[in-house]
Amino acid sequence: MLEKRVTNVRNLSSPFWKSMLANPLQRCLVPFSTFAEPKIGEGRDEWWFNVIDQPIAAFAGIWRQSDHGPVYAFLTCEPNALVAPLHPKAMPVIVEPADARMGGQIR
Repeated sequence: MLEKRVTNVRNLSSPFWKSMLANPLQRCLVPFSTFAEPKIGEGRDEWWFNVIDQPIAAFAGIWRQSDHGPVYAFLTCEPNALVAPLHPKAMPVIVEPADARMGGQIR
């Protein structure tokens, strides 16, 4: 049986995520160069996004140890003005470079 993987965190008040979010040692940065959001109602098609002035950017993330080693998930938020018209549900939290240099603390 295939294990279901969770890649994004939408409900920050969920008991499953609360302990990880409260523990600074379980917070992390998830590097990316591009990310995709599904095109609603268009099968497997996706919209692709990047941060123009950053070849490598970072999502706010959390991690935990599993039976298969460390696993990671990134936090989501309301979509910004670029993403919202295409994917109104949510988007990953993109960490500002200055915040990433401060240790990636989520504020």
